[in-house]
Amino acid sequence: MNLKNNDVIEARCRSSMARRVFISGPIQGVEEKQAYREKISALLIQYGYEPVDPWQREKVLYRGPP
Repeated sequence: MNLKNNDVIEARCRSSMARRVFISGPIQGVEEKQAYREKISALLIQYGYEPVDPWQREKVLYRGPP
């Protein structure tokens, strides 16, 4: 199989993109019940995935500044 440079780059991008997992779930109204996200993230990392969790960047909006 003869691949061009662009094909190799695209294949690498697809493989790295396929390994990211977005963690979705309720946030508003259950701000104090988000511990499950840490458990899911740990499992994803263990199996070679990169968790993407919006709660990590948005929790300050729901809880206020520290």
